[in-house]
Amino acid sequence: MASSNNVTARGGGGGYTFPSPHGQNVGQGQGWMGMRNELEGVKGRLRTLEEEVRVLRGVCERLERGLEGRV
Repeated sequence: MASSNNVTARGGGGGYTFPSPHGQNVGQGQGWMGMRNELEGVKGRLRTLEEEVRVLRGVCERLERGLEGRV
């Protein structure tokens, strides 16, 4: 199988693929614990991104209000 930087978690049908920050296929030789640890890392990055989106939305809203006052 060709090497890729994706992680595939397979459940009761189909699968879900997401990028691996480690450049390896998690789950090959690591078992379920490796996949679970990888998923926890992805959840942490998602929380960080959600917080960044909230901050950027606030910045955009303030900019919009400032621009509306100048029209």
